[in-house]
Amino acid sequence: MEIRVRFVGVAPSDAEAMISDVERRVNLALDRLAHRVREVRVSLSDVNGPRGGLDQQCVVTITPRHAGTPVVGRALE
Repeated sequence: MEIRVRFVGVAPSDAEAMISDVERRVNLALDRLAHRVREVRVSLSDVNGPRGGLDQQCVVTITPRHAGTPVVGRALE
């Protein structure tokens, strides 16, 4: 299972730590299904930019190993 993390419109000062944390959480959540998953893409973005407020968005796309349509989940905080 390949895990890709990207930041959109955000340049966190601790990007490496965030990437490690996201990878750890994805591995914990999908451990028992890893043999069925080809790729997990996690996109973290700041919807409103520097204005502040509750505007962080996380989009997770899971692509199955054998045929099928990618599954997309989205959360806004």
